[in-house]
Amino acid sequence: MRVETLIFDMDNTLYDERQYVRSGFRAVSEYMAEKFKMDKDEMFSLFLSIFSKQGRGEVFNTALEEFDMKKEETIQEMISVYRNHSPTITVFKDTNNTLSKLKQNHRLGLITDGVKKVQEIKVEALKIASFFDVITYAIDYGGKNNAVFLTTLEKLKTNPTNSVYIDDNPTKTFAIAKNLGIYTIRIRKGENKNIVNADEQCKPDFEIWNLEEIPGIIQHIENP
Repeated sequence: MRVETLIFDMDNTLYDERQYVRSGFRAVSEYMAEKFKMDKDEMFSLFLSIFSKQGRGEVFNTALEEFDMKKEETIQEMISVYRNHSPTITVFKDTNNTLSKLKQNHRLGLITDGVKKVQEIKVEALKIASFFDVITYAIDYGGKNNAVFLTTLEKLKTNPTNSVYIDDNPTKTFAIAKNLGIYTIRIRKGENKNIVNADEQCKPDFEIWNLEEIPGIIQHIENP
């Protein structure tokens, strides 16, 4: 059996998504400083503090509550600035070299989830589009589901059993890929690297700590 295709997740697989979060917080803090004459460094530090304690979901709501200025209109403006800013983000140091080598002998796909415009901005900022034969935005199909993988595989002109999927998050998509017959690799990087998932269905076929380990996994799959 030959591995023809490798399909990658993006966030925390090819770069550390916390870079994007920090970049977005910086953009919003500068926006707040300009509009409300607030201290941008103080606001940025507050965003980071809230994020470290409770995640990103309610950061802006909580921050405005501390200043007693919570308004839905202001929150929506902050979200818009966050989602539409030009991020300062870079790929992991092993990403470009690994993708370049893999592309020589394999077709490469990217499946990324989240708000489409945000993900498109990230792809552009990371300068990775040229590595991929197909980029699929999962939101167009209702999230990471069977349709996303089947459509991507069809565009890549390959079969599930000749494909490998690489992702960082062990709680989401591996079960879907495995059920389709796709080999799965978990890259233990980014904010999800220490997550433990006891669900056997979500357990990947292989785990790695560095993208440069992928060629060795391919050899193992092709020559068990």
